Amino acid sequence: MTLRILGLALEALGKRHRAVFVAILLPAVLLVAVETLGPWGTSSTFGKLLYVLLSVVAYVWLAIAIHRIVLLEDTFKLRWGWRETRFTGWLWLFSIVIGLVIWFVIEAFESIGMPSEGIIAIAFRFVVVVGVLYFASQYFLIFPAVAVDRKYKLAHSSVDTEEYRLTTFAVVAVFPVLLSVVELPASLISNPMLYSLARSLLSIISITIGVAMLSVLFRELSAQSGSSAARRSR
Repeated sequence: MTLRILGLALEALGKRHRAVFVAILLPAVLLVAVETLGPWGTSSTFGKLLYVLLSVVAYVWLAIAIHRIVLLEDTFKLRWGWRETRFTGWLWLFSIVIGLVIWFVIEAFESIGMPSEGIIAIAFRFVVVVGVLYFASQYFLIFPAVAVDRKYKLAHSSVDTEEYRLTTFAVVAVFPVLLSVVELPASLISNPMLYSLARSLLSIISITIGVAMLSVLFRELSAQSGSSAARRSR
């Protein structure tokens, strides 16, 4: 099913390629500016805060725009309202909770004798990260739901993904890692400014595809859930 999701995502992006181009244009400019000015801007506290703020704004605009293009065939709108604020809030919440859980599990096991260095330690940390992301991925449908202003709860996401946990994990975690491979050619560029430009543009491509896949997964699973509920009510 995962490859089917990828195919449907690419089809949706291709069908609305003009809207997609407009949607990625401003985030691309922001990300290129952030990446290019990063080494100089992060030398101060204000610069670091500005760096983080512009990055978050760019990624949130991009994610919401792609979700709405795929799910609603909408167009990009330059705005920041309650939708964008909620999306950002969920993004920070997931990032903080996932990071804290991974840290707590690793620290807990190391406190009872788990090696902190070496191959065993690396393998264990990998397993912990995969396990936490596998569990957390069942709740990620909240993001496309927020992007299209749909009333949706974390419990709904867990129920909708119940029979497709591996597919959901692949869309949320595995494919984004695989798609990030497209950024590798940028590492061959020695010029710092050109490297930042190439890395930003390639990153946007991978993020766009990944977000589109999550949109399609949300559409497919929520539709199945709605159909099942309708059949049960008869």
